[in-house]
Formats: sequence, structure tokens, C-alpha cells
Amino acid sequence: MQNYKKTNVLMIVENESEERLLVDFLKKKENLQVVGVYDDTVKALNILKVSQVDVLIVSLFQAKFNGVDFIETVRNSKGEYLQPNKIVAITHFVSSFVSKRLNELDVDYLAVYPFEMDKFYNVLADLFNNRQVIRNSPNYNPDLDSE
Repeated sequence: MQNYKKTNVLMIVENESEERLLVDFLKKKENLQVVGVYDDTVKALNILKVSQVDVLIVSLFQAKFNGVDFIETVRNSKGEYLQPNKIVAITHFVSSFVSKRLNELDVDYLAVYPFEMDKFYNVLADLFNNRQVIRNSPNYNPDLDSE
């Protein structure tokens, strides 16, 4: 990632143990600045009205909201919300329908748990260094779709 400027990260996640580990891991990275962690879409949308973020990380399936709908709201309201430079989705499972929808919404990367934190961080670095990134995580197999 860029050495001269910290990459601002906004996270929309529940307080699940894996997601909390990810938040804690990313907060320790010198070149990242986690500017907010929310489990409430209204608060997160309010932040996007006034703050430009480099990376928006969204957990897709949560008890309080649907992450795909959240991303769609952000993408379809470009005049209302400042658009993140990159969007990364994280999830425990994915279907071909969801993967297709994320592609339509121009999501930059989809990570499927379990994933290694260091590899996830490297993906973020690759996104900002304009290196080619496979849009789905390596452990995604469309033949194992849940739908």
C-alpha cells in the first residue's frame, strides 16, 4: 500500500468473532487507518455522506442488514454518498446469484471465510498498487454454491 499516505478503511461488520479478529488485525497495520467499524447501515451511510474512504469492507449476511443491499444503496446513490475507491465483500458462503450481483455492483474483491488474514491484507495491498486481483477468493468454488 502507499507508503506516504495511510489507506482509510471503513468496515460494516457485526461483532462476530472472525470479523472482530479481522478488525483487530487491520487496526494493527501501520499503513491502514480504520476510520470506523459499524454494525448499523444508517450510521455507515451517514459517514459516506461526508467522508471519502479508500476501502469499504462489507460483511454480506448479517442479522441486522443485507450487505448486498447496502452496497447497492451506495453504488446507486452516487450524488448522495461519496464513493469508496474500492469495495471488498466478506462472507461465510456465497452463491452464483450473489457473486453475479456483486460483479454487477463493481465490487473489487469477494473474500469467503475462512481466509488467512495476511493473504487478505495482501489483497488489499494489491488493490491499491493496481496489481491484478482475482475477483473471488481462491477458495471460492461455484460448484459448491448454496443455492
